[in-house]
Order: sequence, then C-alpha cells, then structure tokens
Amino acid sequence: MIRDGSVADPVALVPIGSVSPSARIDAYFSETKRTGPWIPARDNAVRAVFATVRLDLREAQLAAGTTCFTVSVVMGELEIIVPPGLPVDVDCSVVFGAVEQDEAIGRSPQGDGPRVRITGRVWFGSIHVREQLVGETKSEARKRRKAERKRQSEQSRRKMIGPVG
Repeated sequence: MIRDGSVADPVALVPIGSVSPSARIDAYFSETKRTGPWIPARDNAVRAVFATVRLDLREAQLAAGTTCFTVSVVMGELEIIVPPGLPVDVDCSVVFGAVEQDEAIGRSPQGDGPRVRITGRVWFGSIHVREQLVGETKSEARKRRKAERKRQSEQSRRKMIGPVG
C-alpha cells in the first residue's frame, strides 16, 4: 500500500541473474546503513559487534524467492525496515537480548514473489524488524497500523451484526 491508499508491489523485482549470490555487511564499534535503492545478495552475512546495522528494504530491489540474512549481533543492534506486504520469517536465538517484529509483517507465502528470512544469534543485543512505508516515520507507521486494525475490527463487527433494516 502506498501512502495515498493505493496498492503496489512490496518491493521492486530484479532478474535473479543480477543478484550477487552472497555478501557481507559488517560493523564493529560503528554504524552501517543500507538505504534507498540497493540490491541485497541472495545470502547476506550481517555482523554487528558493539555496533548498529540498519537495513532498509523499502526501496531495495529483490529477486523472486527468498533473500536470506544470517545475523550475528553482539552487544549491538540490527534494525530491518520492510515495506507492507513483504513476508518476513525470523528465526534467531537470543541470549540476554531481544528480537522484535511488528505484528503487521506478512508471514504467508506469496507464490514466487520475494520473501525475507532472518536467522542467526543475538548476544546482549537486539533485532528490530519493522514495517513502514517509504518516507513514513515509526510513529506514523504505528498510527497507520492502529487505524487499519480499527477499520478491520469495525468491518468484522458489521459482518457479525448483519444487515440493518
């Protein structure tokens, strides 16, 4: 969904041949960001040691199928921002840390479309997977999701009551 309410594909697709098979994204005692239009590899090794890594997939170009991020976070933070409608699977082990994923993030398969899989380990750190539209702040995304839940609840309530008249 675009900010004006129209529906769009979650991400731009690129031919699988133009996607690198593997890549590393490392940050040690620093901050690393991937934002705007970029092409993640099929398999990405992400390491944040006393550091922050921010991966913004809202304008990223993915190939059909699964794009994997194998993560290692040690006393650091990994923030992944995805567009609405992009399925994300998170399977990470955590020791004295946190893995948080917005409830709105799609988990159901979409045929041959793109999906993201995040696996790995977190020690004394955190992983945050958030859903946001391009140009949308965290607060605006939260308000939009709350309004969507309220609208869906109202529609369900109307269906249960049936036609009035």
